[in-house]
Amino acid sequence: MTILELTEYEIKDLISISQDKDGKSIPITFAKNDHELQKKLDKKILSIKSSTHNDNLLYTFRAKNYIGIVKFSKFTVCINPKIGIKKFIEMFNYVNKTDLKTPINSVSSQADPNILSEVVISIFLQQCQKLIRHGLLKSYNLNEDNAKFLKGKLIASQQILNQAKMTTQFACQYDEFEYDNIENQIILFCLKKIYGVTTNEQQKNMIRKLIQIFVNDVTDKVITLNNVKKIKYTQINYRYREIHALCKLIMTGIGMTNLHTKSNFTTSLFINMALLFEQFVLKIFQDFYDNSLYEVRGQKRIMSWVINKNKRSYTIIDIFIFEKEQKPLFFEKEQKTVHAIIDTKYKKEKISDSDRYQLVFYAHDHSKSKVYAILPKSLQTKNSPSIYHASEQKIEILVKYLDISAVLDMLDSNEPDSKKQIQKMLTELVPTTD
Repeated sequence: MTILELTEYEIKDLISISQDKDGKSIPITFAKNDHELQKKLDKKILSIKSSTHNDNLLYTFRAKNYIGIVKFSKFTVCINPKIGIKKFIEMFNYVNKTDLKTPINSVSSQADPNILSEVVISIFLQQCQKLIRHGLLKSYNLNEDNAKFLKGKLIASQQILNQAKMTTQFACQYDEFEYDNIENQIILFCLKKIYGVTTNEQQKNMIRKLIQIFVNDVTDKVITLNNVKKIKYTQINYRYREIHALCKLIMTGIGMTNLHTKSNFTTSLFINMALLFEQFVLKIFQDFYDNSLYEVRGQKRIMSWVINKNKRSYTIIDIFIFEKEQKPLFFEKEQKTVHAIIDTKYKKEKISDSDRYQLVFYAHDHSKSKVYAILPKSLQTKNSPSIYHASEQKIEILVKYLDISAVLDMLDSNEPDSKKQIQKMLTELVPTTD
């Protein structure tokens, strides 16, 4: 099958019959059933437009901020992270406080167009095996059942019915120590999801074996992201934290591409790099910005508009930096002074007009004369910071660029001054004094 590779936000023009770097023909043709898939991908993942050029049909492929693979009937499009698979895994590890390795040897080849999905799946399977070796979590579940012998407590109302039916069993309610809990149900759900994604037979065999281990003692049920987010990790279930971080990635990524068409079903793993970048910037600031003077907080939902007196509209600001103040007296309400407002923009080009209006609104809403937009340096061709002046409002938008690869290298470095280098980088992005 023809494979077309892009990176995030890359644009490629190809005529219906093109040639690759080795001079081989690349047929780019759409089957009838591909058009519905194309329309669904157009919104968030991949835009494909057609036009005529020198009597040939020209296709323009425009990747967006998701990475992953799309399989059409006659060809495959692979969108890779600009920073590379290894750096992507390092970034994911840092954001989710995991220590996942990149098992390149466990997948068929780095040239495999589905390498991203295969690597994530391989990591997930490694974590499953590690979890099983250490022992799956057991918890007490409340069960109600008719039993030959009395156990737990008798359910009086049900027992009366049993006697009326001449049933010689006891209606019991009892606790049982078993593997059927939400922590294990999440893993079983994801194992079944990834089975349709991987094309690696070795990994398919491993998934089948793991499903058999879980399915005998764990209920097979539909799991949502909210189920995962609601879990509170304690000393008892803390070992599930890493694998559940992967589960969220899998559930979000596969959910983007469970696209039904009339004759095919496309299942792939797509990852929102804009969201990962936002989480990365937040964590870097929380870990390395001057925490003796400032407190960094993540997304805050703020009511901005009231429509027809009852309907409310909200804005969500990515990152707030607050000044630390003395604790108020018990009868006083805590007041936080906003030092800086940061909005992450995972874009290749400069910020748009709508971005600028949004940022000025944020600054005006919190009586700030400056607001910061942070973009990834890895996507840019020109990385010079820029300043936009909203003259009437007397507000400045400062556009800055963060070098993801450089930060990851510093995080991985054993050099004693690496932490200071990160702190210096952050204070250059957002000064500690106005």
